Amino acid sequence: MKRSANSSFTNFPPLFHHLTSDDSKRKFSGAELKAKIYYESCLDRNNTLEKLKEKPLQDFIDLVSA
Repeated sequence: MKRSANSSFTNFPPLFHHLTSDDSKRKFSGAELKAKIYYESCLDRNNTLEKLKEKPLQDFIDLVSA
């Protein structure tokens, strides 16, 4: 399915950049703030996933397959 130039997907990259930019002086609307918080909650800023590797998933697999 081809999307028109006016598609909402066309505006996604600038919006995404807008929400993820580090502009502490900018005031975000309620919806923008929720999107920003949701996005930031998915980031692994402490590299926890890199440190733990596959261990949590393997532990879960071992638990459910026992």
